[in-house]
Amino acid sequence: MKEERGNQTYWIPMADLMTGLMMVFLLLTAAFMLRVERTTTLVVKEYEKTKRDMELALQSEFAKDLKQWNAEILGDMTIRFKDPAVLFTTGSAELRPQFKVVLAKFFPRYLALLTSRQYVDAVKEVRIEGHTSAVWSGTTDETMAYFKNMELSQARTRSTLEFLLSLSASSSEKNG
Repeated sequence: MKEERGNQTYWIPMADLMTGLMMVFLLLTAAFMLRVERTTTLVVKEYEKTKRDMELALQSEFAKDLKQWNAEILGDMTIRFKDPAVLFTTGSAELRPQFKVVLAKFFPRYLALLTSRQYVDAVKEVRIEGHTSAVWSGTTDETMAYFKNMELSQARTRSTLEFLLSLSASSSEKNG
């Protein structure tokens, strides 16, 4: 009985020590979580400010041209050229001459804005997407139509990228 009582007195201080350590780790965790929350809040605010500033800069730069080009700047910074008759011939990935003229006027200014001192560190990528209609003539199989549209969409993206990279104004930015 005496030996049993000795073991109990030994474990009570050990339990108190473990409880104290748990409280220390709990406080450290809470402090770390607060710091992460503050840092995240700052990053989100900086991102939103940069995005808002960039959107205003794009609107300002292209305000006179967007209507003429039948283009729009969406809230996610997408610049969409909306007139399919100007972009590509139906079923073709070859850029129409009129769209080449638009791109030749648009892209150097766009690239200059994105690579300006104010935004160069904020922009990580520029995406070019090619879209097609939801209908593919000459096939009744939905799966085949889907793959044909996907193939055409990718070909349009590739031909647009090739043209943009061929522009002399973009040649200095190819490796950047």
